[in-house]
Amino acid sequence: MSRTTRADSPMDESPSMLSQCRGKVGSTITSRLEKLAIELPDAHLRQRASLTLHAAQRLEDYPVALNHGDLIPSNILVDQNTWEITGLVDWAEAEYLPFGTCLYALEYLLGYLTPAIPDLPPVWTYFDGATQLRELFWTHLIEAVPEVGARAEDVKVIRDVGVLLWHGIAWDDGAINRVVNEVDDMEEMTKLRAFLTVG
Repeated sequence: MSRTTRADSPMDESPSMLSQCRGKVGSTITSRLEKLAIELPDAHLRQRASLTLHAAQRLEDYPVALNHGDLIPSNILVDQNTWEITGLVDWAEAEYLPFGTCLYALEYLLGYLTPAIPDLPPVWTYFDGATQLRELFWTHLIEAVPEVGARAEDVKVIRDVGVLLWHGIAWDDGAINRVVNEVDDMEEMTKLRAFLTVG
């Protein structure tokens, strides 16, 4: 058994994945998903939050890893000549979370948001080839981390946890305790729906 706590700490014989997440977000994954399952503005999203919570709770021996916490395009440094990723900035929200929680970021790289204008809601648009690029990402991830291949469906569950947490909970000047709604959070609702449609 790999040790995730200090040697002199009381040991739970089989610590659950979620119990190993003790940061600001990690320690509240269950309660936030429960809140989303009750308060999201439509029945489909509420059901998706509930199903995702139950699927995450059933995962056994799932890895917990350091996650960036704010993995968006503006925090990814790219060499303008080679298009290679050269670094990640803004690690202020980093914490230990289930592996794949920040895979919501993949969707940011595959499309763009057109903000709302009078009489038209915001729209998420995927670039041509987004489906192929997503498949290529998963192929390369599995090649780089072969263990992911056997647990691809589990990783996708945790990716959905990340989508729900980052787009279902509003970011109100650092406060992260309010569920998004159709009036105040149209852009987040648009991304939430779009990102949960794929996977």
